[in-house]
Amino acid sequence: MNNKWTSSVEKGEEPLAVAFHKACLVVSTQRKELNLFRFNDLRVDDGHSKIKEEGIYFFGGKTADGEVLDTLKVLKIGILTLFIMN
Repeated sequence: MNNKWTSSVEKGEEPLAVAFHKACLVVSTQRKELNLFRFNDLRVDDGHSKIKEEGIYFFGGKTADGEVLDTLKVLKIGILTLFIMN
């Protein structure tokens, strides 16, 4: 077994090594299945959706240097190339 951390984010800024953060998956309630690298094409434009970007939202944390973060980042999922948005 290999317990080595590897990064699979190919676009966007290189993610910091962060501990003690919070994460939450945010997707449409109309999604019936979820795949990290591929979503079925779901076009929801009923005027009620308040989700700007689907993905995994990360808030805060602490860097290896002890810096406390108050940032919000989104890991875009459902696409072949994962990337992080600010």
